[in-house]
Amino acid sequence: MAIKVRLGAAGDCETCAQLSRIDELDNPGADHVPAEFFEAHIDDDEMFFVAEVDGRVVGFVVGQPMKGDWAYITLLAVDPRTRGQGVGRLLVDAILKRCEDLRFGYVTLFAPKFNKKTLGFYRSRGFIEGKDHVQFGIGPVTE
Repeated sequence: MAIKVRLGAAGDCETCAQLSRIDELDNPGADHVPAEFFEAHIDDDEMFFVAEVDGRVVGFVVGQPMKGDWAYITLLAVDPRTRGQGVGRLLVDAILKRCEDLRFGYVTLFAPKFNKKTLGFYRSRGFIEGKDHVQFGIGPVTE
């Protein structure tokens, strides 16, 4: 299986929104991650990547710069049919390379504690587990 990782584009946003409808990305206060979220990350930071197999988007990663020399990996999802085949690894490698290019010293993310495979995946990529947190959410905050 040939996996191609590239910057996300406007035509990828709806597919990424569909891929984000997984238990691991449930967000309190929101039904799901809308396509507009991905559209907002098509910018000069270039921290939105997709993975393709045979021209079909099968995964994505979205990051964003924070103040100081920190970056945050906001979302990562891989189509369940292609998990375990290196898609997530290539996406994480791509965003970490971009963080290196942008000279970020630290990268942080949150992962679902209930998904042991996800936790193991991030540990295998060199991430160190932090303290327990409880996720809160509210929305919409505008009428």
